Amino acid sequence: MNEAEARAYISRRVGTMSVRQLAEDTGWSVGWVAMRVQEAREQNTAGSEPVEAVA
Repeated sequence: MNEAEARAYISRRVGTMSVRQLAEDTGWSVGWVAMRVQEAREQNTAGSEPVEAVA
C-alpha cells in the first residue's frame, strides 16, 4: 500500500496489532512501521496532557 494509506492504516490500529503484523499488512518494513507507531502514539498523547491548576 502507498505511504498515505499505510500511515492511516497504522494510526487506526495502534495498540491492537503488533508492529510485525502491521508491517506484513502494509508491505512496509518493520523499522518504518515502528517509527509510524511511535509517531501515532505521540500524537494520541499530545492532547491528553494534564492541566495544572493555578491557585
